[in-house]
Amino acid sequence: MKKKVIVFSTGGTILSSAANPTELTNYTNRGTKISDILSLNGDADVEYRELYSIPSSQVGLPHWKTMISETEKVLSKDDVAGAVITHGTDTLEESAFLINLIVKSDKPIVFTGAMRPNGALGSDGELNLNNSIKAAMSPLSQNRGVLVCFNGKIGDARLITKTHTLDPSTFQAPEYGFCGFIINDYIEFLSRCDKPHTKSSEFELNDLNRLDSLSYVPVITSYPEETSDFIDAALMRGAKGIVYAGMGHGNVTPAAEKALSECRKRGVIVVRASRTGGPVLPSKEKWMQMGFIPSGSLSANKARLLLALSIAKHGQSQSEAERIFRTY
Repeated sequence: MKKKVIVFSTGGTILSSAANPTELTNYTNRGTKISDILSLNGDADVEYRELYSIPSSQVGLPHWKTMISETEKVLSKDDVAGAVITHGTDTLEESAFLINLIVKSDKPIVFTGAMRPNGALGSDGELNLNNSIKAAMSPLSQNRGVLVCFNGKIGDARLITKTHTLDPSTFQAPEYGFCGFIINDYIEFLSRCDKPHTKSSEFELNDLNRLDSLSYVPVITSYPEETSDFIDAALMRGAKGIVYAGMGHGNVTPAAEKALSECRKRGVIVVRASRTGGPVLPSKEKWMQMGFIPSGSLSANKARLLLALSIAKHGQSQSEAERIFRTY
């Protein structure tokens, strides 16, 4: 039986176009559908489904819940080999990471999109979509969690991040590298991320169904001459958790240390991340005693999502949050 790939469309640059083919920044969706993008013929039986069409800067929990439920539904069918999700690049890494932690399937799920609008000189959307469909068809892509496919490279959802505002090679995996690549019809995987995902993850859609939005967990970035104002405001606003993106190795300034210590006394879960690349590991003993959880190899933005999921599932449990950050 010939199996098919389901392509879900959620909006983004891949559906947009500009007034002329040299315009790479000023563009909008002019009614293009994802089925209009791909003209290449191949062996894949492809079915296109429009979930919604919005800039990815507007994506939130209602969109994620739709994405999760529809993806799980189609991947449960025997005649479906895998799924591709086209997505705006601004928050693609967050959506891919969230789906990676929740969708219960070992079939391939591949995120892709475009950095250049449809019809522009050097537009990358069609090739990215073609490569992603091939990756979703491949048995080599199974049991790897969610993948991100751009510019001929394949990355793990947990490790991939957007690194440039305009470059088609914007998605990179700093420090850790891509897990594979695709050229023509050739796909090769070189590594895998062994952190729990999909079927091996404890998180599930039921954790989110009763919620209209994730708990308020802001990312607060450190800077020279930092005051406690943003942290104080987050506490007053009712933050359930705070991700502090410190300088260097997640270093906490004196003003922030005092304010975050007060947050911990009031039950707010604090994660210590970094505004730079590289991991944040257990550091000063006093920060550990204060209960500041190191983010490990997660970026501040992904640490925010993981902390919000921890709170959705386990409430304000400090011990569960610590376990989750050690595990995922």
